[in-house]
Amino acid sequence: GPKHVVHHMDAAQVGASRALSSIGSEASLELLAKVAHAAAVARINGFHGLEDTLCVYPRTSRFNHACAPNAEYGMRQGNIMRVRAIRSIAEGEEVCICYL
Repeated sequence: GPKHVVHHMDAAQVGASRALSSIGSEASLELLAKVAHAAAVARINGFHGLEDTLCVYPRTSRFNHACAPNAEYGMRQGNIMRVRAIRSIAEGEEVCICYL
């Protein structure tokens, strides 16, 4: 039931759950599940943009992490994401960025 869902949410999701639970319909619980899923996807795959924003870039979020990456990313005005090689990358080598 809903208690199980709330147990695995962060504070923002718990607040949304409480607000939606006051409605009490099954449709609101379905909406809550979709909102919780979208929040989790954004939190895991998001990049901190300019002006305190959270941005999700479908292609950039697919890069894997490396402690010694061969590429780096950066933001430009308008939260435009750029990824560039920082060393030579061999054919077939995975392009990795540093998540930290």
